[in-house]
Amino acid sequence: MHSNIHFSRWNHIQDSTWPLKVYKQYNEELSQLIWAESFAHQFTYKHLATIATSWEDAPNKFFKIPPHNNNFETIKDWSNGYEELQNWIHLNCIMAMSAYLETYLDSVITLAIESDPGVLLNAPHHIDGTILLKNEKLKVDDVKERVTNCTKGTWTSRCNAFSSIFGAIPSSLKDKISLLDQIRLLRNKVGHAFGRDIEQSRSIDINKIKPAERVSQKRVLKYLRELYGVVKGVDAFLLNNHIGEYQAILAYHKLYPSLNKNIHINLRADMFKKNYGKNDVAIGKTFCRELAQYYESI
Repeated sequence: MHSNIHFSRWNHIQDSTWPLKVYKQYNEELSQLIWAESFAHQFTYKHLATIATSWEDAPNKFFKIPPHNNNFETIKDWSNGYEELQNWIHLNCIMAMSAYLETYLDSVITLAIESDPGVLLNAPHHIDGTILLKNEKLKVDDVKERVTNCTKGTWTSRCNAFSSIFGAIPSSLKDKISLLDQIRLLRNKVGHAFGRDIEQSRSIDINKIKPAERVSQKRVLKYLRELYGVVKGVDAFLLNNHIGEYQAILAYHKLYPSLNKNIHINLRADMFKKNYGKNDVAIGKTFCRELAQYYESI
């Protein structure tokens, strides 16, 4: 079934990049954590409703509380603390999803530039990154600075940096600049001021903390969906225009030093298929042999 699929450098048989596959796993993990907490919250309050008689009940009637722990005098005090905990969890979920997004962008933009380094000279597809990969000629520091500009600062500046490299911005990214900046500012509040306004928190004339920004589960899940949509658009744009089959080439490049150079190239390709096919079942012998010929002829 897969044996007739041919290798084509600037096309691709994968439906996404590896960085997107990793990002998706992070997303699924975070979603599980959000819902696990939500179910625990529901269960706890439902159970308490059947056994507690009043908000003024002492917490040690229901919880095993360590000696000398005086945080909560009543169940109402505990409930207020639990609600703050849930809000704090939601705030940190936004911190986490922002970090996942930046990690993804760093990885996928680096991959695209390494695949198609001509973009740095406004000449896409004029230089095959495979050549530089085999000869270790691409300076990582040069790429890192360009990539950092796409992952730091306001989203307008990030998009400008992205466009300066690739000549365009995916609509999924361009259309969500306002939302992305909203998330960025909230993430900064969490990272620098415990979810509060940064300037107010650093003021020298206050002696009482401000309330943290309130974030519902619904809002967190909305951000999670919106960011995944942004990422899918960026991924398709870079995969279609600049990455192509570079990931498979990179996999062959990493395996190549361990392959026997005294056997026929087709046998090396078959060994690659056996190794790489675990990650991409769509590839067949034809694809792998054409890839090996392409790589070793450069």
